[in-house]
Amino acid sequence: MEFIRFKCIGESINLTGYNHYIRSNAVRSDTGGTIIDAGPTVFELPEKDPLVEISPDASRQIVDLTFDDTMEWVDEDDAWLFIQQGRPQNAQRNFFAGPYYDIKDKHGDSGAPITTPESFSCTQVVAVGQKLWCKFQIARADGRISEPFYANALVVA
Repeated sequence: MEFIRFKCIGESINLTGYNHYIRSNAVRSDTGGTIIDAGPTVFELPEKDPLVEISPDASRQIVDLTFDDTMEWVDEDDAWLFIQQGRPQNAQRNFFAGPYYDIKDKHGDSGAPITTPESFSCTQVVAVGQKLWCKFQIARADGRISEPFYANALVVA
């Protein structure tokens, strides 16, 4: 008899090494990044960025991104901030579970760390008054990848 276990909100689960390998390298593969075969020596996930914010602009079709540029990934070679954008929604929506599309990325660099604010082009056409959600994950050079974290904002002119 096979038992199926469902994860309740806030409950932690243990993934196998294979699951972590797929989880960490799937996003890298989607962006054309280097696959990391060696397992990390640090056994914890990277922290999420609590300061991430977006400001979508309909006239430029650009999303301005602010983040904590003192985090370790920013000046680490081969570290990444992966960004996915959802379809714009009516401003009244307070929840969006996806789908998220078109991965963008910002990479860490020890020689010239990126600074906030940064910008990226919209992957979906946005209009004034819509609400836009973005999904983020931080990937460290050793292959660890953070839990997803999100930001949303109203589109301005």
